[in-house]
Amino acid sequence: MIDFLKILVTDTAFIEKIYNDDRLIFHNSREKLSHFDFETIHSKVTRIYKGILFCFNDNGLEILFRPHYYFNDNIHNANDFTVKDCIQVINDFIEMFDIDKPEQFRIINLEFGVNVISDIPVQDLITRAEYHGKNRFLIDSGLKYSKKRPDVI
Repeated sequence: MIDFLKILVTDTAFIEKIYNDDRLIFHNSREKLSHFDFETIHSKVTRIYKGILFCFNDNGLEILFRPHYYFNDNIHNANDFTVKDCIQVINDFIEMFDIDKPEQFRIINLEFGVNVISDIPVQDLITRAEYHGKNRFLIDSGLKYSKKRPDVI
């Protein structure tokens, strides 16, 4: 099921509306120097609502949303989370923030989780995983039962 969504919004009117939403509370603020020209300062202000992070930065608004955690009041994601539940959570989010132009919300990261009961030990299952799509996993030298895509190492 959907474990994580990162959504980019560039519509300035919506960004301003969300930034001024009284339900969001301040989470943190960061500034960093650009590693390209060492003169430009990039800033990010993050506000939060019930575990949903709203990151306001130079590129617009990034929304970091974990629907399964949200479904469980941000306590865990260890229960069944059906497609119907997921759709309901996302529809609730759309309604809660009065999103009337969902096409302006660009998903830039989408992570799925699959819960399975394996007949073999999980360590063996991970050890035997070789490929995802056409990408071969590489062993992560720092973690015994972990693998990464080549572009992440």
